[in-house]
Amino acid sequence: MIKADNLSKIFYSGIFKKCYTKAVDNVSFEIEKGQTFGLVGESGCGKSTLGRLLLRLIEPTAGKVFFNGMNLFDIRKKELQRLRPKMQIIFQNPESSLNPRMKVYDSIAEPLRIHKVIRSREEEKERISNLIEMINLNPEHLGRYPHELSGGEIQRVVMARILTMTPEFLVADEPTSSLDVSVQAQILALMKELQHTLGFGCLFISHDLNLVRHMSDRIAVMYLGKFVEVANTGEIFKGAVHPYTQALLSVTLSSNSVSEEQRMTVEGEVASQVNPSSGCKFYPRCPRAEEICLELEPSLQDMGNGHLAACHLSDPG
Repeated sequence: MIKADNLSKIFYSGIFKKCYTKAVDNVSFEIEKGQTFGLVGESGCGKSTLGRLLLRLIEPTAGKVFFNGMNLFDIRKKELQRLRPKMQIIFQNPESSLNPRMKVYDSIAEPLRIHKVIRSREEEKERISNLIEMINLNPEHLGRYPHELSGGEIQRVVMARILTMTPEFLVADEPTSSLDVSVQAQILALMKELQHTLGFGCLFISHDLNLVRHMSDRIAVMYLGKFVEVANTGEIFKGAVHPYTQALLSVTLSSNSVSEEQRMTVEGEVASQVNPSSGCKFYPRCPRAEEICLELEPSLQDMGNGHLAACHLSDPG
């Protein structure tokens, strides 16, 4: 359904563009219909930028994105507008997606009216009534304003707006980061139920490995704009080979869930993305780094069974 091919995004600063930041650096992957592709990494590694590139909310510096075989960056704006209903996004702050002066009913109905997918007001009411029932809200919520709703209720309303367009692909950009733990579980369970019912593909972005593990079929670990490891969910948690992935597992999971071989601790802060140097980007923080890591940037290599990792020390060659 979704295919990213050598996708890159560089942000320039300064008058002569001498300073630049590689937010997304030559990333390639695929997401199949009905599949959830998890994307995990520290804040500032480029996860949200990548999600916006997939929907052409921002233009890339290089690369292509295919949606059902169609290159999104080659089509005209009118063609893109026709595709927009099929590609949706849940932002980190769901409150910003709703007009504070519009009641819930009108917020949900707005996409239906803009894209003219209904013929009458009766059909509109029936569609919204069905959506409210699907996301487990009560009809009384339709007459409320966003400030009268809890965080979980706002997120459900946002999901109802998205579902009005029956999307085929969804970018969930840390959709539960602002919610309590108990509410997070309810929203995630609802998302999985809706995906099973409607069959849409999903890019699930988070910095929490536990959430990504629960939601994803396949996981990519991102560091400073690049994928350092990609594998099926079970492979990541049983046999992670990149030191950064092992460090994330060691911090996030309990000691019983991480083997001695996988346990890893790193020190220091994420290196600057401005005018990056050559070599492995994780080199300054990697306790296993060698001279080759400073000189040559590793590429993703197949470890077997579709498990990819970008590390000189784990390269089977």
